[in-house]
Amino acid sequence: MKFGIITLASSIHDKKRIREHVSTLLTNLGNRISIEEIVPERIDTVDIPLVCILTGGTEHEFCALYPKLAADGRPITLLTLPHSNSLPAGLEMLAWLNAQGSKGARLLHGDPAMLAQKIGRRGMCLALAVKLRSSVIGVIGKPSDWLIASGVSYDALQKRFGLRIREIPIEEVYDAYAAVPADEVRSPADGKVMYAGPGQPDVAPEGEWNQVSIFLSAFDVHINRAPFGGRVTEVEFRPGKWLAAYKHESAYLNERSDITVEQEVDGEVRRVHFRQIVGLMARRVVTRVQVGDVLHTGQRIGLMKFGSRMDVFVPPHVPLSVRKGDRVVAGETVLARWPGMP
Repeated sequence: MKFGIITLASSIHDKKRIREHVSTLLTNLGNRISIEEIVPERIDTVDIPLVCILTGGTEHEFCALYPKLAADGRPITLLTLPHSNSLPAGLEMLAWLNAQGSKGARLLHGDPAMLAQKIGRRGMCLALAVKLRSSVIGVIGKPSDWLIASGVSYDALQKRFGLRIREIPIEEVYDAYAAVPADEVRSPADGKVMYAGPGQPDVAPEGEWNQVSIFLSAFDVHINRAPFGGRVTEVEFRPGKWLAAYKHESAYLNERSDITVEQEVDGEVRRVHFRQIVGLMARRVVTRVQVGDVLHTGQRIGLMKFGSRMDVFVPPHVPLSVRKGDRVVAGETVLARWPGMP
């Protein structure tokens, strides 16, 4: 996710010192998020635009900028710093935005390290809002007829979030689980294939494997599913770092959970190993299975909060069905098939 920052500073402040502040701010933020300074005319070249109030005395300059921000249509995000009357000016602008009826405007305040965290969370929330407006949400089950205050208004949800609701009978869910062939390994996550091929050194478990690595951006759903059905024989959580999930070393340095599933098919024990790996903005892995559990292919097994990575490993004689750059969907896209499956 790429952020663009528009800076505002009063003309009475020393321009050289202001540029030094901007350079330091961009360097500190750039160590944590993808960000660049932009002019208002380039607002459409970034995923999330930001307005940084470097000093007080910039309120009228912001009012002149507002028409461009309003025409862009995205919620306005103000950044303020702990010096030069930045916060009072930002609060004045936020109050003015609210009076204009600007929806979703927010002010983020703090030092560069704190701002980087807040900007990352803000970006994920805005990305989720965009995704919801084009989403169809499946709802399994209904409130009991015995309840008198637990009604659900689908119209209200669509009006508030822009999403559509589809009712799913529980029988349809059972049929979907039963319909997955035992020969297929499905994607455990939504995302993009970063690597597909022989197991990579320092990444794959001990032994010979074929490997598929999937990167989940902040725009992807972060619910994780079992890529293969069977009995869970291993669950191991390993604490670690929070490197960007698209980096090779994230597979063995980042916080992660390793899970192994086994299933006997026609006398053959089929083993699939998969791994949840957190990323730069994903700081927590949630694994909701334990050794001894019996899983269906596509069953929910946990989530990662949020931009992150999943690796899947199958025996070397099992051919892969995806390649680098492919988009995959959790529980649907076939990653690999055991030989003998047409």
